[in-house]
Amino acid sequence: MIKRDIGGDRQQIRSKDVRFDAVAFAHVLLPVWLLTVTYAGSPYQVLMNGVTGEVQGARPWSKGKLALAIGAGVLLVIAIVVLVLAMRG
Repeated sequence: MIKRDIGGDRQQIRSKDVRFDAVAFAHVLLPVWLLTVTYAGSPYQVLMNGVTGEVQGARPWSKGKLALAIGAGVLLVIAIVVLVLAMRG
């Protein structure tokens, strides 16, 4: 490969040194849909692969819904404990 790149009739290649510096790779799958949503004053970007349907990106978390889910989980655990204790006694 070195001889072919240099060309000419005669060559004397005494050594070779191969280095790859700052190698970068960018991969784009098309079609891709980009959606930017503003929620509570903050922008959130979402990318969707149009072929596979895979969705990537950050999403906003609703503090009220999180508190509701945690409260429901705690109530469920309490109900299970009360039910187990009632069945024993």
